This record gives sequence, structure tokens and C-alpha cells, in this order.
Amino acid sequence: GVFREMDFAPGGTSGNRSYATGISSGFSAGDTLAFTGKLQIEDPNAAWTTIGPGAGGTGYCQLEIFNGASGVAIPNSRPAWGLGFPSSANIFDYGPLWNVFTVPSGVTSLELRMTVSLPAGGRLRSRLGEVGLLNLTANGMVGLI
Repeated sequence: GVFREMDFAPGGTSGNRSYATGISSGFSAGDTLAFTGKLQIEDPNAAWTTIGPGAGGTGYCQLEIFNGASGVAIPNSRPAWGLGFPSSANIFDYGPLWNVFTVPSGVTSLELRMTVSLPAGGRLRSRLGEVGLLNLTANGMVGLI
């Protein structure tokens, strides 16, 4: 399937990296939307289980939807997932991710942002794929999911 990959290569320093894509059609303010997708974390250094959020570490990979015009996070738009299940050595599959939220008044564009934050010396590749943004209001599905 189609996916986007972000490789956070070791540089010795900690930091954040983000990937974002804009969405400007298929919804209106007040619509109830459902975000879906799958996330995969590949950890070449075999450290995700010690630096990741499931282990109480400072490293994280976060998905969130923002107001495309103001950059303010949309309330309740961050899907949650557990530690993930290793599909092979040092590869963790998360998903399917699923989150339902309402588009606030005045919002005319959205931005889906994936952010990776790692401590010094950390390295991982994050892949986001099978992404969907479903308009539950337009499809008469509000309250069914």
C-alpha cells in the first residue's frame, strides 16, 4: 500500500521531526470525521522498547490533526494506540488507528501531522499508511460508530 516514511537518523542530538499533509476538501465545520490509518515503527538500534512511550521513555511518535490555517490542534483528534506488536525483529505495527472528532466552527482546512521525538543518539523510521479521513456526517453514519 501507499505509505510515507520518515527516517530519524542518528545525529547525536535529541530533537523533533515532523511530516505534514494538508486536507482542504470533503468536510465542513461541524462535521464529524473519522481518521484511520496504520503506523509502523522500525527501530534499527533496538531501543524503542526502552525509549518509547510504552516503556516510560522520552521518545515518541505522535499523530494529530491541526487547523490548517492557524496551526492549533483540533480537540480530540489524536488517535491513541498501545505499545504495538513486533511483526519482525525491531519492527512494531500499530493499528488500525481510529479516532472520531468534530471539525470546530470556522475551520476550513486541516493538517495531518506525524511528529517523532527522540533522545540523543536515538534512531527510528516511522511509516504512516492506509490513511483515511471519513466524513461520518456526510455519509449518515454519526452515532453508528
